[in-house]
Amino acid sequence: MFPVFERLYFQPVHLVEKYQFIKRPEGTVGPDWATKIHIATYPVYYQNYQLGEIFASQVKNYVAQIFYKDANMKEVTFWDKGEAGDYLKKQIYFPGKKLEWNEMIKEATGEYLTAKYFVEQYVN
Repeated sequence: MFPVFERLYFQPVHLVEKYQFIKRPEGTVGPDWATKIHIATYPVYYQNYQLGEIFASQVKNYVAQIFYKDANMKEVTFWDKGEAGDYLKKQIYFPGKKLEWNEMIKEATGEYLTAKYFVEQYVN
């Protein structure tokens, strides 16, 4: 096989195993990279997932402060709080594209996007 083709066939699989800790099935051969849209056509898309997780932690923290005051963040769920859904609709969904994304986050949570709530939720 030519070196460039070897890289296309095998390198992305090794990166997945190295950074995502996902082992490929035994006997896998071929252009597996082509089955992952992120590698084939959107190589920098994974950052969007991380931004989404950071945003979710920030929103969860903000809503938990409003409806649960001193609750342990690991135990907070919103299934029993219709007001939380109303907040999401009013502050996050209804504005649509009226505001630039980081301005919408500030309007909705009182702060621009910050990773501190993600760190508190998953690192501490």
